[in-house]
Amino acid sequence: MRLLIQILTICLALSVCLAAPTNDHGNDHGNDHGNDHGNDHGNDHGNDHGNDHGKGHGNDHGNDHGNDHGKHHHGHFDRCQELVFDAAIENKEGVHYFFKDDHVFKGFQGEGELTNKTFPELDDHLLGHVDAAFRMPSEDSPDHHEHLYFFLDDKVFSYENHKLEEGYPKAISEVFPGIPDHLDAAVECHNPDCPKNTVVFFKGHEIYHYDIESKEVHEKEFKSMPNCSAAFRYAGHYYCFHGHDFSKFDPNTGEVNGKYPKEAREYFMSCPHYGEKTEAEHIEREQCSHVHLDAITEDDDHDLFAFRGHHYLSKIDGKYHAGTIESGFKGLHDDIDAAFSHEEHIHIIKNDKMYVYNISHKPEEPHALRDGYPKM
Repeated sequence: MRLLIQILTICLALSVCLAAPTNDHGNDHGNDHGNDHGNDHGNDHGNDHGNDHGKGHGNDHGNDHGNDHGKHHHGHFDRCQELVFDAAIENKEGVHYFFKDDHVFKGFQGEGELTNKTFPELDDHLLGHVDAAFRMPSEDSPDHHEHLYFFLDDKVFSYENHKLEEGYPKAISEVFPGIPDHLDAAVECHNPDCPKNTVVFFKGHEIYHYDIESKEVHEKEFKSMPNCSAAFRYAGHYYCFHGHDFSKFDPNTGEVNGKYPKEAREYFMSCPHYGEKTEAEHIEREQCSHVHLDAITEDDDHDLFAFRGHHYLSKIDGKYHAGTIESGFKGLHDDIDAAFSHEEHIHIIKNDKMYVYNISHKPEEPHALRDGYPKM
């Protein structure tokens, strides 16, 4: 039993800490990678946007379009080798699309495909790449569908259900007055993340907050932000890709907290042959990254809980603890259905009952079931 718990702990810890950054909140993940990547990649990749990204906004941009973008010029892309994305969006199912030239990568692993397979009319207009993209989700009514906006040069393209809307493309100034041409990145920011429903546009060091309802534009100064080649929202946080690195930022102030930049291939992309790890270490990481979890949740203090079968793993105050569900949560034994955190409590659903526990910060003490629970 002890060996089983130890093996499960290692695999759960790896799946929680090393897979896609569901709990990448600044401090814990930076211990192993933050300093090295900040020193090694910060200088080299900070200039990637200007030199390598292929989205230049002068003579080079015009020449590239005239010579290359009228046709597909990449038969195959390795996301781990050419990880300098043009744009990123999240669809309504929660799948992230990463755009590079005339290809799109879906999710955090796997090969890319030609963009026109997902957006059939895109090639007729975008000529091989996009400058920026964001999703305008439906919030007004079930009848109002989401829209995906793509930007190239001075044009904007609106897609609904993967079909180009009638009348598009249009001038950016017509649809988003006050927003400049030749953008670098864009990301939607909805209340309460931003005071109002907003789109954050990036052009070099220039940042524009566009109020969706009033169409007012407020220029911002993000002093600690690098130039973004792509930006997107993931798990309630905002990320900026720059070169092979990424930084997590506050969409209101541009403040970057924690040890950044970090290497995207260590977090957002599954790249088993990247870095200095041995093949055996990569295999161990990949095996444990695919451990099935029954539930996982994190509270506002970044305390994290993961459940599988009879066991659970917690990370509280930066320290890991593993044990049986029965030992840590009175009234429960195994195979929970779901879990979420709210107001410093952990809520667990099992069959038709809800259990609510006060989180214990002492490893030797179980989490206390609140009075009156479980409830139907």
